[in-house]
Amino acid sequence: FERELDYSSTNAAAFSELIIKLGKVTFIPGARYEYMENTVQGKYSLNYEIGRQQKNRNVLLFGAAMEYHLNPENEIVVNYNRSFRPALFSELTPAATTDVINPDLKDAQGYNIDAFIRGKVMKSRLHYQLGGYYTLYADKIGNYTLNGTRYVTNIGDALSKGVEALLDYRLGLPNKHWSLNVWAALSIMDVKYTSWNDPSITDVSKNRQGNFVEYAPNYIHRAGLNGSYKKCSAQVTSNWVSSVYTDALNTEPSDAKATNGKIPAYHLMDVSLKYNFVNALQAQLNVNNLLDVNYATRRSGGYPGVVS
Repeated sequence: FERELDYSSTNAAAFSELIIKLGKVTFIPGARYEYMENTVQGKYSLNYEIGRQQKNRNVLLFGAAMEYHLNPENEIVVNYNRSFRPALFSELTPAATTDVINPDLKDAQGYNIDAFIRGKVMKSRLHYQLGGYYTLYADKIGNYTLNGTRYVTNIGDALSKGVEALLDYRLGLPNKHWSLNVWAALSIMDVKYTSWNDPSITDVSKNRQGNFVEYAPNYIHRAGLNGSYKKCSAQVTSNWVSSVYTDALNTEPSDAKATNGKIPAYHLMDVSLKYNFVNALQAQLNVNNLLDVNYATRRSGGYPGVVS
């Protein structure tokens, strides 16, 4: 083979958190230290040998949570945590001999803040969780082409924010014979690039800043009905997913090869039936996509088709 590369990774981590209770308030600070060692060596082509290269990382992550207990069944929770995504071997290996990888390529990093209220009301019949989140994804790794050369570097920052709700109402509390509950999980999100570092962009209309991030829907809604009677149970689930862009330019119509273009929203329904013969034996039937909907979740890149 022209290419023969050997990779190795060594990872060690230590984690600690502390729980501090002060009446109805609980504080939970925590920290995590990670040590990573990555090496690569071998040959990239018949004429290009790669000597042993090594990169060490020391990463300190930290976070904290606060819980306020309104009563034994309801609480308010606030979380903050730092995060990181290491550069992958595939991103450090050029796809072609003409590619240039930034020697100062950094791991992606960011933070997440979320707050929500959750609990039970209406004599514990209604389980709920309502909240929102704010997530920064900084130093995202990407590429751009300038003067015929493809550069791999930290291309920009993305910001995700949204609100989420979960409601689960039991029409009848479980007993020996039957139970019935209806539930819904709703998510509304806004995920956009806040910066884009591409010196090859001269046309303002092609700047990605302010565009939606690829494959990030504006909403994902799910709802269902669960029921059981003696040894029989059934579940019906509906899933709604909004349309998504498949490239950072937010191209609307599909191109001739169908590799770019907006993917439309879709709605799916699934059904599940189960019967318990005895504790150790049960039969279950699942029907996915009950309405036989044609839908897509991603664009093809390696084997593009043709749009008629």
